[in-house]
Amino acid sequence: MSTAVSYWWPTPRGWKTAIRVGAAAKGGFHHTGFHATGVVAHFSASAVAARLLNLPSEAIVAAQGIAASTASGVQVFLEEGAWTKRMHPGWAAVAGITAARLAQHGFKAPTRPYEGKFGFFDSHLQRRRRPSTCRPNSPPWGPSGISPRPPSNPTRSATSSTAAPTRRAGSPQTS
Repeated sequence: MSTAVSYWWPTPRGWKTAIRVGAAAKGGFHHTGFHATGVVAHFSASAVAARLLNLPSEAIVAAQGIAASTASGVQVFLEEGAWTKRMHPGWAAVAGITAARLAQHGFKAPTRPYEGKFGFFDSHLQRRRRPSTCRPNSPPWGPSGISPRPPSNPTRSATSSTAAPTRRAGSPQTS
């Protein structure tokens, strides 16, 4: 497998993660003061990084738990036209890679980052029940498959986390 292909083939996993977490939120992030890219992209970037590192499923769950702890992306930038929105995708890529590396080295993380009592959906959407798209039998990091929906902003960090190493390897930029 060529270097470019080995860096890009996990990208659909990041897209799928972003789409499924975003779909479970049903547009609710903005209503509760969060920028969707600033929160969802942490999960997609950690899924891509975990795949690039060939982590076992337990470590992928840990990476998702760590990502849940770093996902913030508050929309307070809207009040003053602040530039912080611009850093959300890149910061999510950093957080996702860090989460996967910590998980790779055995960092203890929450195992129910989405649906736990103080999990992602409770804290970011004030929901008290688990969305059906994130049930244990269909986690966002499960068997790969590309959704028919096109990727959106939350997937940029997943793409960014794979693009930099690919460009360093001599592949042309595609953006």
